[in-house]
Amino acid sequence: MDDEPMWAADCVIALTPDFAITIPKTANEFAIKDTENEVVRLMMFPLSLTGEAKTWLDELNEGTIETWDELQTTFISRFFPPALFDRLLREIQAFSQHENESLTDAWLRMKEML
Repeated sequence: MDDEPMWAADCVIALTPDFAITIPKTANEFAIKDTENEVVRLMMFPLSLTGEAKTWLDELNEGTIETWDELQTTFISRFFPPALFDRLLREIQAFSQHENESLTDAWLRMKEML
């Protein structure tokens, strides 16, 4: 078994044809640490998705995403729109312990909200 991480291996990085995420051509060079991190993120992100999020990514047009920043922005705007963010922020800011609620239960509820 090779001790090098998978992204440092001397191989061509390719995703399935017509895939929405484009891996930079410099992916196999890794001359710049930021490039290495971005490529790893772009490669690993699809593996973290299930259900509606996976379907969303699979249905994007080929080459839609070229950078990690584009992926973050696109994903957040789809699954975490500003109205939802604002509502959740208001709920967190207005948080208080309910009457007859233990401190532990209140803390757990707060952690869930966060």
